[in-house]
Amino acid sequence: MSELVTLNVGGKLYTTSRATLACYPDSMLGAMFSGKLPSSKDSQGNCFIDRDGKIFRHILNFLRTSHLDLPDDFREMKLLKREADFYQIQPLIEALQEKEKEMSLLERNAMLNISLHKKIKTVHFTVREGPQIYTLSSSNMDVFTADIFCTSSMFLNHVVNRFCYYFKGSVSSVYSELEDQNHVVLQWVATVSGLPEEEYTKQNLKRLCVMPANKPINSFCVFVEEILKIAMSDGFCVDSTLPASFLTDIKNNKIIRLTRYNRSTDFEVHRNWLAITHNLPVAQWYYEATSEWTLDYPPLFAWFEFFLSQFAKYFDKNMLEIKNLNYASEATVLFQRCSVIVSDILFIYAVRECCKCENGKKRSWYLLDRPVFILAVLLLWNFGLLIVDHIHFQYNGFLFGFLLLSVARVFQGRNMEGALLFSILLNLKHIYLYVAPAYGIYLLRSYCFTQHGPDNSIKWRSFHFLRFAGLGITVCFVFAISFGPFIAMGQLSQVLSRLFPFKRGLCHAYWAPNIFKILNACILFLGLKLNLLQNEKISKASMTGGLVQEFHHTVLPSVSPTVTLICTIAAIIPAVFCLWKKPQGPIGFLRCLIICALASFMFGWHVHEKAILLAILPLSLLSVKSHTDAGLFIILSTTGHFSLFPLLFTAPELPLKFLLMLLFTIFSATSLQRLFRKDGKLLNSLEATYLTGLIPLEVFCEIIFPLTPLKEAFPFLPLLLTSVYCALGVSYSFIKLYVSMINYTEDSKHEKRH
Repeated sequence: MSELVTLNVGGKLYTTSRATLACYPDSMLGAMFSGKLPSSKDSQGNCFIDRDGKIFRHILNFLRTSHLDLPDDFREMKLLKREADFYQIQPLIEALQEKEKEMSLLERNAMLNISLHKKIKTVHFTVREGPQIYTLSSSNMDVFTADIFCTSSMFLNHVVNRFCYYFKGSVSSVYSELEDQNHVVLQWVATVSGLPEEEYTKQNLKRLCVMPANKPINSFCVFVEEILKIAMSDGFCVDSTLPASFLTDIKNNKIIRLTRYNRSTDFEVHRNWLAITHNLPVAQWYYEATSEWTLDYPPLFAWFEFFLSQFAKYFDKNMLEIKNLNYASEATVLFQRCSVIVSDILFIYAVRECCKCENGKKRSWYLLDRPVFILAVLLLWNFGLLIVDHIHFQYNGFLFGFLLLSVARVFQGRNMEGALLFSILLNLKHIYLYVAPAYGIYLLRSYCFTQHGPDNSIKWRSFHFLRFAGLGITVCFVFAISFGPFIAMGQLSQVLSRLFPFKRGLCHAYWAPNIFKILNACILFLGLKLNLLQNEKISKASMTGGLVQEFHHTVLPSVSPTVTLICTIAAIIPAVFCLWKKPQGPIGFLRCLIICALASFMFGWHVHEKAILLAILPLSLLSVKSHTDAGLFIILSTTGHFSLFPLLFTAPELPLKFLLMLLFTIFSATSLQRLFRKDGKLLNSLEATYLTGLIPLEVFCEIIFPLTPLKEAFPFLPLLLTSVYCALGVSYSFIKLYVSMINYTEDSKHEKRH
């Protein structure tokens, strides 16, 4: 047995073995107890070290086990790091660094859960009405309980510091209510009119106040407002994927559940999908619900996630654990970032194929006179795609690669390949269903009918059945591979319920700039102007910070999914009818595709702000072909990209997003203007003035607004202004594009670029 040693560390005695103290020879303790360094003795002959004695227990435990085990409520990390550095125990220093990263991640990625309960309590008391005259009285009062749990101890301390009890005529801290560093239970009563002040003390009744103004909290509504102010200023939010029933609980003051992420929630979404497809049999993919981020993409994308998971295990196996919610190690994030970059190879190839379809000037020595170069830059350096995929996080480049490659094949006359690629795309992400009418009508009109009259009328006898059958077989084959296994297992209805969750509400969290955002602005204006909005009928959260839920309009009629579907179909029908009557070749097909994309964006249900890229990227192909489309591209891309700004909301991201968009916009405007310099200005004065207005709007939202009292009263105002202002530009582009398609003439084909 190794020799026992007693140490006196800062006056605290520890007994251990010499082998334990010398287990890391390169450390200071290893040198001391191997005889390389002299040691001091106390009066009892014990080895003396003049350091913190209390913290040394954690040092000694690490030497014994080589594992860092700290209490859940440990708050002396800085001191322990300093001691580990003093003793030069390198493995402990590294373990503390990993622990700090873990703790930092818990602080940045946090969950807040508050359960609210209210009961009625009857209080009996006496009231003195005169000398020796007392009256027995009673009163009902509300007793409130708020059970608060938060994974971020720092945030919980912030909450506790904002509230205080009023008791015995003075205020006191609520720190005594802390169950542990992550849990606190507050209980208080509402102020009752007529109840003598001394009765609160006699009956041990505490009242809750908000500091520093000591504002009393006499209802859950006031408490919820204060909690939301604290939480949202600290980065917490309610995500749009939460069910309507849960959000109703917030409105009814029953429960509050908020989350905070240090990065896009899509990191966790796709990490969870990797874990689901890697660990579970196919039959359970669309039933797994451990995380709120359930699998809600079509089956081919699920198989894409399964394919990625085969490589993910070599980076960090823990990311593939279903129960590791919000797991975001450096290796995990690195893998996810790399997977987006590698999958973008398809997008790059698709851009190359699209550039081959451009027949403009090619041999000019000046790059900005080459439509092919301009088109390549507009697609590869697209600001929206850059921030959504590589700063935010998604696989849109991979998906748009399929779309652009499909469009390129149509332009190249390889229609069957175009149909195949688009069918695959539909089974990767179903949002592309909105542009399916353009494909269906064009392929039927211009591919299945092989001959046309001089006035573009159909020659019905030219219908090519084999081509039609080939298209049908191609599409059905892809869908059979994708959905066939789930149909065989009787799970089709379950898969469809995941793909089309209509309980997510009309508006997405960041308020995509479409017609319904203008409608919401009208509701707010009318309600405030005409005093039609009553506080007791309004959900406080529904207009705060872009929270999303299934809500009902108070002033104007509410909008249902059926209404949005009818509006979208009505907006698409004229375009596809025009494509049928006046085919206009691949250009007409592309123009119809963009109109279908914009129609779904303008009138769709729960539209994501990122969906504007479905119109902007295809419009890039038209922008180098005509003066009119170039001007239209400047308007739509500028407003559409500006509407994506709320995705990057932290202060460090502000200069980055502003600079990237500024560079892209300047290049777009200058290069396209030079390309069509002989046709005049791309924008008229009104259009130029509108786009210039985005600058003061951004200055107000990012710099002026946070310094004004409006931030407390109307926290949603920047989001509302951005959405409505951009909606005007998107609506204008939609109308102008429609007019250009309807008024298309043969002369339009020959519009010059120079």
